[in-house]
Amino acid sequence: MESGFSQHKRRLSSTLTARGRQAQSREFVLRVLTHNLMILRSSARRLQQSKRALRAALTLRSQYF
Repeated sequence: MESGFSQHKRRLSSTLTARGRQAQSREFVLRVLTHNLMILRSSARRLQQSKRALRAALTLRSQYF
């Protein structure tokens, strides 16, 4: 849990810029949504990279056998 908070602060800052309570709530929800989308994007990139690495390994293997 703490690592998630730390990552969020590092990527998106630790302060809200909105002044009113409702605007702060809205900003907070949007920040959490943005953070989650960033995590999904990062995961998708890693998945694509591992697929490419697997294809390359299979290509090399087929060349030798």
